[in-house]
Amino acid sequence: MKIGVFPMIAGQRGGGVETYELNLVRNLAALDQENELRVFCLNNHAAAAFAFDQPNVKYQILWPRTRWVSIPLTLPLAIKRSCVEVVHATFVPPLHCAVPLVVTVHDVCMPTHQELYPTSIRWRFDQLVYKRLRSFDQIICPTETTKTQLLEHYCAHEDRITVIPEAVDQHFQRVDGDDLLQILESYGITQPYLLFSGNLRVGNKNLIRLLEAFSIFRQRCGSVARLILTGRRSWHSNALDEAIDRFGLRKAIIETGWVPPDHVPALYSGATMLLFPTLCEGFGLPALEAMACGTPVVTSNISCLPEVTGNAALLVDPFSVADIAEGIIKLFCDEGLQVLLRERGLEWVKQFSWERTARETLGVYRRALSS
Repeated sequence: MKIGVFPMIAGQRGGGVETYELNLVRNLAALDQENELRVFCLNNHAAAAFAFDQPNVKYQILWPRTRWVSIPLTLPLAIKRSCVEVVHATFVPPLHCAVPLVVTVHDVCMPTHQELYPTSIRWRFDQLVYKRLRSFDQIICPTETTKTQLLEHYCAHEDRITVIPEAVDQHFQRVDGDDLLQILESYGITQPYLLFSGNLRVGNKNLIRLLEAFSIFRQRCGSVARLILTGRRSWHSNALDEAIDRFGLRKAIIETGWVPPDHVPALYSGATMLLFPTLCEGFGLPALEAMACGTPVVTSNISCLPEVTGNAALLVDPFSVADIAEGIIKLFCDEGLQVLLRERGLEWVKQFSWERTARETLGVYRRALSS
């Protein structure tokens, strides 16, 4: 097959979507040398992010290098001229496509939690993705939860939707000793600490309730543990500063900003636990990444998180500050529970691999061609 891929977030430090794009293309290329991959990139940063070169993989930089022109105009033209047989849009699809189109819909958080997203972003995504679902030849969802929500809120063709889980890269392993201490010192981090990993979006990441629960934990346990927030700030960041000051946590919080991929396993490994009580996720990669590093996880009992984490995480009600705080206290004070979740997590993540994701995605391309 001649396969076109449009990874819109690659090269932008774009969190879980970028992780998906990079690992999908790398593993599609690794499966064989027969299929030809043409990766349509918005800029040179996107092409460089894949960090590999292979004879059957071609990177095409779209011009002009702005998404507002490339997506509606130059991308459809580039697809037509490239002679690819099928196109996979991993986030936002082109407005027109001359060949069968596969689209990954990562989540349905914007329509189900409208209050958590800026109106302009929600409107654009609705026009570009959700209202066009019936026109896509094949749709990939990362969880059964996302598929179910998609069918409940939109008249999508169920027979065109395939659930393909995401995965954890092999470099997510336990880091100990001097390697761990060296990386922690570079961020000014000392143990013990609790960790949040992900884009710092106050709304869907539930950061205000998380901060209040963390404050309760410190007061009740008399703990000096800090909370490390990794990831880039996003919408409504002023509310994050206000909450930190309101709960008296200015000296108890460390924000690292974006963390290079080779440092992330160490930050997971050194943490007493990962705190991930988000309100809505399409998959929730940080939970599995933490498990792969042997770190216990506290996460939400809603959305796709129970599906993704199985029995290997401590589930809490993300709408209840008291329940989040009780979960943190319970796990922090119970070393036996920490060991149990660590063992369960290491076993649970074995079923997820990017090779499997890529192989099943190839099957979707074939179905798109045959239809």
